[in-house]
Amino acid sequence: MVNRARSTIRGISLLGNSVRGLDFLNWCHVYNALVIPVLTYGVPVWYTGINQKGLVTYMQVAQNEGLHKLTRVFKMTPIEPLHNLM
Repeated sequence: MVNRARSTIRGISLLGNSVRGLDFLNWCHVYNALVIPVLTYGVPVWYTGINQKGLVTYMQVAQNEGLHKLTRVFKMTPIEPLHNLM
């Protein structure tokens, strides 16, 4: 599930390059329509909240990668301000 979300992010990053690509608002629509459903697929079934920090960490890494692509910032940019902005 996380690998599929990350590959979807990489695939749609071709549409949103910096020269002739999607603007920020359309990027948000595409991200919400394609990536978020992939990340949250089956969460009510497998997530119990007990000893699942590793699974949440994998999902967080995929979401962080999507935020970096969406906002077009460097990878070294702190993630907390990006979460606050988005």
